[in-house]
Amino acid sequence: MERQRNGKKISRQHSHVLMAGEMTISALTILFIPLLVSLIAPHNTVEEWSRLFISIPFVQLTTLALFLIFCDSKPRPWTQRNQKEGEFESDRSDEYRLRSVSYGR
Repeated sequence: MERQRNGKKISRQHSHVLMAGEMTISALTILFIPLLVSLIAPHNTVEEWSRLFISIPFVQLTTLALFLIFCDSKPRPWTQRNQKEGEFESDRSDEYRLRSVSYGR
């Protein structure tokens, strides 16, 4: 959950692209879980399932450590305001849309 909020925070006006990528990864993960379970616990024995349940926290802690070490919550440079004009690229397109709507009336 925090990863998703952090992604929106760092990508600002481009968060829709980042969220689409995150949802794709989530969907692929859900599709590959049965394959992973069939590889780790093919005979459904207690030993196989114990390996699976022991490996899940290890993977979660490893990925959490990588997130904490390498990720930052500061907005990325490509989301900053344009120094020459003092506005975001998306602000200009919104302003254009508003002007075109008002002229159409």
